[in-house]
Amino acid sequence: MYKYDHIDQTLVDQRVAQFRDQVARRLDGTLAEEEFRPLRLQNGLYHQRHAYMLRVAIPYGLFNSKQLRTMACVAEIERILSHPRFRNPLRLEPFGYTCYSQHDEDGMLAEILRRLDDKAPRTFVEFGVGDGLENNTLLLLKQGWKGLWLEGSEANADTIRRSFTTVIAEGRLHFRQALVTRDNINDLIGSAIRDEIGVLSVDIDSNDLYVWERIAVVSPCVVIIEYNAKYPPPMRWSIEYDPAHSWNSTDYMGASLAAMAEVGERKGYQLVGCNLNGTNAFFVRKDLLRDRFLVSQDLKEYYHPPRYYLFESYAFIAGHVPDPRMGHCW
Repeated sequence: MYKYDHIDQTLVDQRVAQFRDQVARRLDGTLAEEEFRPLRLQNGLYHQRHAYMLRVAIPYGLFNSKQLRTMACVAEIERILSHPRFRNPLRLEPFGYTCYSQHDEDGMLAEILRRLDDKAPRTFVEFGVGDGLENNTLLLLKQGWKGLWLEGSEANADTIRRSFTTVIAEGRLHFRQALVTRDNINDLIGSAIRDEIGVLSVDIDSNDLYVWERIAVVSPCVVIIEYNAKYPPPMRWSIEYDPAHSWNSTDYMGASLAAMAEVGERKGYQLVGCNLNGTNAFFVRKDLLRDRFLVSQDLKEYYHPPRYYLFESYAFIAGHVPDPRMGHCW
């Protein structure tokens, strides 16, 4: 039996990295399907009538536990998407993929923008961007968009300033280190951007509902906001507002989908989808809908429960640890 060693692993890693880059370029549009076809066929990726099919190669017949879990997650995603309701062409979930987003938000956002005929202003605002390398707008930045990032962590802010020196200097990316509250959000955004923008992304694991409710200085076409999937519709729940709140990795964070939808309704936005693992909700401004999105009064049509285990960094986690604090329910 052949003995698999570090040389073989290096070759496999190089091939995987090469194909990952090719797939990323195909998804962001810099690699045409005609150019991509011979590359994907070499790697066992075939195009069927409605979707791609991947033939998985197991080098030398070796399959470790991490790879097995990845295959299980792929199979679970396929199982979920096989439900008849996902055959509705207005749904967004089948379009999900990740380039730089934490989960499948990159693909869902790209499909929303495509349905808006790519006419949304190519500007964004995102707060809670981490170190800048995993968020919902980095892919937009790499496609020539411009915008504003806000981040509270000093360590993450230092990384952003080092990693994005050029685009910051060019003025395409405005960055400010700040702890976002409902009282300072309009000043923070307004110092860089005003009026209509393409995308607003909110992910601060705390006062998301209260901050979004207060934003008035910009009018986004699309809003991506994290929701707390522990509380299914029709339950309207949120944490109590606390400008000093810091998430402690429990279920005391953010607000339920029904609560987010209520705020969206007041601000003139329609919920159009949620991602499969129950993390983010997508809203589109009502004047832009034009029968191109799923519109329902039943929030259960959009809701996904916490399936954090579908993605590697949240292995085996179906929900957050319970917290005894009550929050606000109405």
